[in-house]
Amino acid sequence: MPGGDRDAYRRGVDPLDRANEIAVVLGGGISAHGDADPATIARTQAAAVLARERPLLAFILTGRQSGRSGVAYPVSEAKWMAERLAADGVKRERMVLEDESRDTLGNAVLVAARYLRELDPRPLWIVTSAYHMPRSVLAFAATLGARWPIRTRTSPPALDDAFRSAAEAKFIQETSEFFDGIDIGDLDAIIERLCDRYPSYATLDRLKRTSPAPGG
Repeated sequence: MPGGDRDAYRRGVDPLDRANEIAVVLGGGISAHGDADPATIARTQAAAVLARERPLLAFILTGRQSGRSGVAYPVSEAKWMAERLAADGVKRERMVLEDESRDTLGNAVLVAARYLRELDPRPLWIVTSAYHMPRSVLAFAATLGARWPIRTRTSPPALDDAFRSAAEAKFIQETSEFFDGIDIGDLDAIIERLCDRYPSYATLDRLKRTSPAPGG
């Protein structure tokens, strides 16, 4: 997605700077034709309700597409969710997009690297499906550290929840193992491990190492 299109969601004062709390809405899949999966639709519905309840909340819509293939889809999960929220009356000025991540770990790391690492900590809402919430909270809490208080908003049930939840215990275990040996909130170490394990992330400019590796 062109940078100018991303910037349409953050005209004027940065919404994250002025917000007293932030919500991260995690994409739940999108097709090669740009059709949102049921999980993405349900999570966006939950975000719209949260937006009405908390008018000072700013949103980070996160997700490119599921999987790590090199094929780019015409619409990212983040862009689809932002457009749906705008259609539901949420001002675009309340939203920013993180549209490069391909999985839950990537959601957490790229949100932190791109938007949160320079901000003062404040309440952070995680908006996702019930089956996906434990893994999402684990990833964001380990990435951000204890200074960011995490709150949760569960989306309504979606048609594919049962299918998706079948492997969730395995994914939670893999996520926990990913953070083994890393101090909670050590974003640089987390980025380095993410790029080492998943080379597709190493190509992203915002995740490229800015200082020499130890011994380098």
